[in-house]
Amino acid sequence: MAADTAINNQVLIDSLPEGKLSADNFRLSEAPLPTAGAGEVLVKTTAFAITAGTRAGLQGSASYAGAPQTGIVMNATGVGEVVTSEVESIPVGRHVVAPTGWQTYSVQSADAVTLIDAGHDPLHYLGPLGVNGLTAYFGLFDVG
Repeated sequence: MAADTAINNQVLIDSLPEGKLSADNFRLSEAPLPTAGAGEVLVKTTAFAITAGTRAGLQGSASYAGAPQTGIVMNATGVGEVVTSEVESIPVGRHVVAPTGWQTYSVQSADAVTLIDAGHDPLHYLGPLGVNGLTAYFGLFDVG
């Protein structure tokens, strides 16, 4: 990866939905490649989850997400590969789960990433091993 030519493609919240969500609520943007500082890693996103919480966050009904705002990268949990690391315990090439948002690259603190064990499919961490899977599990065994 040539850091001086890489672009960070982002999906920004352009307007908050009134009624049905549409493509007009978002806009594509290009930003410079972010740089990892001490205690951080640069993650290249390979996939992210679009969950019920994503929509709830746009409506302001997901209290954990805070008030929705325009002009920011759309929030999401994603999986990706560490491309730069300033953290000894997180090597370049390692797959992680992190709050990547809807963007190609994101800088994450060491505390914000979960390491994916070698041999595991990273996509499983967005489904059965991720927030959706936990919601289903606790819904069945604690609520249901």
